[in-house]
Amino acid sequence: MSFDPQAFPDPHAVLLPSRAYLQSFAAQNLPAREAALDDAVAHFEEATASDDLGWRDMALLGVIGEAMQLLEDLTYIGTAYEKPLRGIAHYVTATVYTDRTPNNFYSSLKNWDDTRLKVLLGLYGYHPETHEPVPLYSAPGLHERLDPEDVEAVQEAERATVAYFRPILLHLAHEWEQYRRYYHAFKHGGLVINRDDVELVDESDVTRIASISVWLRKDEGTGHGDTTLSAEEVVDQVTRSARWALRVARHLVDARLRSFAAIEFADDGSIASVETRALPYVFRFPPEQVSEATRERLRERFGIEPA
Repeated sequence: MSFDPQAFPDPHAVLLPSRAYLQSFAAQNLPAREAALDDAVAHFEEATASDDLGWRDMALLGVIGEAMQLLEDLTYIGTAYEKPLRGIAHYVTATVYTDRTPNNFYSSLKNWDDTRLKVLLGLYGYHPETHEPVPLYSAPGLHERLDPEDVEAVQEAERATVAYFRPILLHLAHEWEQYRRYYHAFKHGGLVINRDDVELVDESDVTRIASISVWLRKDEGTGHGDTTLSAEEVVDQVTRSARWALRVARHLVDARLRSFAAIEFADDGSIASVETRALPYVFRFPPEQVSEATRERLRERFGIEPA
C-alpha cells in the first residue's frame, strides 16, 4: 500500500531524535544503571565483611540509591510517552527534571485504567489532533489489513499484557514510597545518621536497632529509619525491585523502537518508505493468559511466537 510522508511527524525534528533517545536509553543508560547497581551491591558485601557499621551504612545507602535510580528513570521515560508535553517530541518530556515526576507517577498508578496503561506500554498512542488514546492497530496502512478475528486476537493480547504489568508497576510504586527518603538522602550528600551520635527510640522509650537511618533533607533535625528489616534484607528487596524496573523500562523502550523498525529513512533523513504489514508493538504475558485460538492467530498472522 502507498503511504503519505506528510502524515508522519517531521523526521528531523521528531522521528530521528526520538529514535536516537530510545536507542541511547537502551544501549547506554540502562546498562550503566545495572552496572552501578551491581557495583554498589559488591561494595556493600565488602563493607559488611569488615564489621565497620559506619562503612556498611554508607554502602547500604549506596545500594538503595542505585536501585531507586532505576525506579526513577522508569518514571521519566514512562511520563514522556504516557503524559507528554503537547506540541513537541515525546522524548523532550523525559529531559525535564522535577522531583514531582516520580512521586506523581507512582502515587497515581493505583487509579490508572487499562487504557492509560496501554498507552504507557506502547499498545496505544495519542491521536495527533484530538490527543485521544487510540490503538496502534488502527493506524492508516495497518488497520485495512486486519480482519475482525485479527483485531480480537490483538485486543486479547493487549489485555493480557496489561494484566501482566499492572501488579509489577503497583509493586514498584510501593517500593518507591518505602525507600524514596533514603534515595533522596543518598542523592543529597549521603545523609546517614551516625550511630555514635544518635539513638533511635520508639514511643515507649525503647531503643530500636535500625537497618539504616537518614536525615530528611527538607526537615532540619528530623530523621527517618527502618527497624523492620535487616541491612541484608533491605539490599535483597531493593535490588529485586530495581531489576523489575529494569525489565519494565526495557519493554517500554523496545515497544517504541518497534514502531521505528517499520520506517526506512533516506540518506537525507526523510522517510523513504514504511512497512505496514507488521504489528508495530510487542506483547508480554504468560502464554496461558490468552486462549489457544489467540496464540495461533498471533503466530500465523503476525509471526508472534512465545519467547
